[in-house]
Amino acid sequence: MPEITIDPMTLRKIVIATTCPGKGMAAVTYEDLARNRDLIDHSILPVYEGNDPRSVPIGRVISGELTRRDDGEYALEITVELFGPDISLHSARRSDKKFLISGDPGRSGGLVYPPEFDLPERLGLVRSICSALAVNATRSSGIGSTGVGTSAFTIGLGSVPFGYIRSAIHERFDKDTIRTLRKDIPGLFSPGEGTGSVPLLAINLWVFDQAGRETLVEIIVPRPSAREIRMLIPEGLGDLDRLLPPYYLSRSGPKKIVMSYLGGRYRVLYALEEHGLPLVPRRDMVGM
Repeated sequence: MPEITIDPMTLRKIVIATTCPGKGMAAVTYEDLARNRDLIDHSILPVYEGNDPRSVPIGRVISGELTRRDDGEYALEITVELFGPDISLHSARRSDKKFLISGDPGRSGGLVYPPEFDLPERLGLVRSICSALAVNATRSSGIGSTGVGTSAFTIGLGSVPFGYIRSAIHERFDKDTIRTLRKDIPGLFSPGEGTGSVPLLAINLWVFDQAGRETLVEIIVPRPSAREIRMLIPEGLGDLDRLLPPYYLSRSGPKKIVMSYLGGRYRVLYALEEHGLPLVPRRDMVGM
């Protein structure tokens, strides 16, 4: 993947959430604000335009501050570096913080669902999927549109060995699990209340090799249909064994690779290196 040149950076301060609801901004608890501030203190988070993880990040969050407003409520104000067109990648790296993948359930697997799915009929399906995969579910805070939280329903499948993804997936997914996932995942995205602003499914796998390298592969499926899920689970996931080498073994050593899956076909969207800076694939490596 060739590197993008993204200098100079433009710093911008943005209030992304408050404890009081306002125009275009949902109210969250003080604890949510404090948790996200602490997260930002120790990490670098990507900034997505329109809160869409399919788009190449336009910047990164580098600091956050809790402020008290005149009305006594609290706000989370973040400082964002927006990527410009004219600086080298290397001059924009930060040694004090590492890139953090927000919204990922982690290396042991799990499920993260957005607040829009916090409805009885949706939560029943969430619990069914968790039971089938033997994982726990976490409700995301849904804060802001800047990458602190993204509007995807994320299933984390944990860690899988590079070159043996197909066998690892088949070992974990018995017939009952496959049947449940194929039935319940499309049900979450069927037309109805609570799905209007959450059209994306994300499936995350941490891929590791014998040298100790590790990369998160995120597969995004826009409002998945039953047919799409049947193709993806489990056979489509197994196809990653032959698709990942050009990216996973690249000299850039990406920390995250983001791919879309549509019509039974993968498309590499972008990757992120350890400081949250984007890498884009060559044209001959995009469609698969």
